[in-house]
Amino acid sequence: MRHAGWGNQGTVVLLVVVVLLGACQAPQRDAGGDPASSRPVDEAGASAPEASSAARLPSEDEVALPWMLKGATLDGRTLAVDVVPQGCEGVDRLVVMEDAEGVRVVAVGTPLRGDLACPSVEVRIPAEVLLAAPLGDRVLIGCQPGVAGGNCRDADHAVAQGTTLVDGDLAVGVELRDIVAWDLATGAERWRRRVPEGPVQLLALPSGILVKHDGLQLLARNDGALLAEVSPGWVGPNDPAVGVDPVVVRDRGDLRTLHALAPTDLSVRWAAEVAEAESLGAILVALEGGRIAAQADRPGAGSDLVVFDPDGRLEGRTPLPDGALIGQHAGRLVHAGADGRLRTLDQSGTVHTVTEPVPGVLPDVEAGVALAQADDALVAVDVVTGQTRWRAEGWPPPAWIPEHNLLLRSSDALVLEAADATTGNPEWRIDSTGGQPVGGCTPDRLLAQPAAVMAIGSTDGCVAWWHPLSTAPELTARP
Repeated sequence: MRHAGWGNQGTVVLLVVVVLLGACQAPQRDAGGDPASSRPVDEAGASAPEASSAARLPSEDEVALPWMLKGATLDGRTLAVDVVPQGCEGVDRLVVMEDAEGVRVVAVGTPLRGDLACPSVEVRIPAEVLLAAPLGDRVLIGCQPGVAGGNCRDADHAVAQGTTLVDGDLAVGVELRDIVAWDLATGAERWRRRVPEGPVQLLALPSGILVKHDGLQLLARNDGALLAEVSPGWVGPNDPAVGVDPVVVRDRGDLRTLHALAPTDLSVRWAAEVAEAESLGAILVALEGGRIAAQADRPGAGSDLVVFDPDGRLEGRTPLPDGALIGQHAGRLVHAGADGRLRTLDQSGTVHTVTEPVPGVLPDVEAGVALAQADDALVAVDVVTGQTRWRAEGWPPPAWIPEHNLLLRSSDALVLEAADATTGNPEWRIDSTGGQPVGGCTPDRLLAQPAAVMAIGSTDGCVAWWHPLSTAPELTARP
């Protein structure tokens, strides 16, 4: 678990996982201490695996808390979950009961002390569930205590793709507070380096690996040595960055300044600003000839397309319709208007094509396709004609694999599926319930899921190797 306290209270929550097999079960006792006369029943009315007295199901002073399944390691033995307290509860332990038919997980919470402030927003506490055998096709229950429901696997999920990159023969990802580099072909760890706590993003440069956190670090490809560093404070992991020479980033302090950094030592080559009352949008676009395009927003007064030349001088400024830049296609910028229309523009701001309204457009463009979320369906729209290329029912907003034009989703949080972004046709699936073949293929992509990192072949979904990504190695008790 990355952090298990409420806000700034510093309260540490220890999750203890107890795993029980049918062969070592003892009678369950009720609150009065008498042996239970029957097996527990799940929310759907089916018979659930029994717990022994050692499992410590919730007592009168404790409560069962909801939890959400996020994923699993590729051997199906470790589940990644988020426990969701409903008020002023701390999380004490996870109780796991399993037999040949199913797995029941109970998250046990205790009321916090009266002098501790309750969280004002929903808090999700990551944890691991360690199973004695692969989950396989067994039913998984207990995620909604006291609420009628069935298998906790029965849901579609957007893929929580972690920060990864592949740079030549190097695969780089994040585990807790470490940047880890693996050999892409074999999975052997080459190096790891501690970074400040919090979200990070990675960018491959010719000179090394650029790490964006609350600041910037340039790491050597061969051993992870620190080559250059920019002080924390003026750029963060979610601030846009484009280009490789120079690297152009938006200042997080005022949102109106761009900094162009040399890729070898992160020194500032130039800085450019928009007007004092303006802010730069979240999309920067690298154009031909070293130019940078961005959107300058004025609160309540519209937006402009601004283009900076390779030396940071403002080269052009053109009014934009209400809306936002969402990417580029075939050398032209793509703009999603507040009226729902998609427009393609050149760098002078001239509009070349306008579509009919497309509701629910998502801020991304790949292979001439913009995706839109319509009710419970994912719709792919041609950015030039506005025509629907395909429609997929039941798909949440996906993750892209842009270089292979693939979309990802996770059905029941345990099976990763890929579809062609141009046609919507299924391409491949990866099963994390314990039956996925591993090895015998050449990887070209690193995927980081909540429980594991996997090196895959993006064209056929083969898994060359995988490593578990522990959420709390020092806090989780393993049987």
